[in-house]
Amino acid sequence: MKTIGVSYARAWRYQKPTLIEKNIKLGKMYYFNGGSAYLHDPQKSVRLNYRNKVFFLIGEEQEIKISVYPLSITNKKVIEWVKTWASKEDKIITPGGNKISLDKQNIISTKEFIYFILNPDSNAVKIGRTKNIAKRLNSLQVANPVELRLLKTVQVNSGKEAKKTEELFHNKFANLRLLGEWFRFEQKLQEFIEQL
Repeated sequence: MKTIGVSYARAWRYQKPTLIEKNIKLGKMYYFNGGSAYLHDPQKSVRLNYRNKVFFLIGEEQEIKISVYPLSITNKKVIEWVKTWASKEDKIITPGGNKISLDKQNIISTKEFIYFILNPDSNAVKIGRTKNIAKRLNSLQVANPVELRLLKTVQVNSGKEAKKTEELFHNKFANLRLLGEWFRFEQKLQEFIEQL
């Protein structure tokens, strides 16, 4: 697990993420006007030594978790910076759960998400639903001594659809259920998540 400390912030200069074959360099800290951002894979464990706001950039081929410091920085500043290097077709999910299109910066109606969160220590996956992925992950993390990993999210159009889809997934993997919404992370479930 990589640990990033806030003490590195003093020497930063403005950096625009480098694109290599249309992919961002993950695992790198970037400074922009008013703040700093650490870009990383949402499926890999990273513990930051400071409180941060979490955004998710969703592209055609890749999801990127953007941990932003300080907490006081506005979403607008973060979005303006992301627009300098991300594709116009990409979408960003703010800490409040709003999905914003980078081409026009229009807020797309808040939708709900089905999530798959892995506890690697117990090899268990939580299948649940939420309006705010970052907030839900953080609330689960508080009660866990092991770094949880977000494996996948599935966006749905309404709360009713989210409940129906969540129940469908729970029933599909009922034979793997450990307790409540936690399921054994066996090959059948792993392959299903990869195909989503």
